Amino acid sequence: MSDTCFNYIIIISISGFIYLLILSFFAFADSESLKIKRKKHINSGVMLLINSFIYLGIAIYLYNKKKKAKKTTNY
Repeated sequence: MSDTCFNYIIIISISGFIYLLILSFFAFADSESLKIKRKKHINSGVMLLINSFIYLGIAIYLYNKKKKAKKTTNY
């Protein structure tokens, strides 16, 4: 995969991480704009937090893969 493709996917993953992290803070704060059912805001916040860390894991994995591919091609 080219460096441009790696960079694009990494940027999408990091922005997804940030967006879901912000939504999880709103869920934990029981924000009415999210329209979460009563007493379900903690479950929703935890799910959003787990999903955000999955996005972060994808970004870290791809960054390491890009770094390793670049290291093997440059002598």
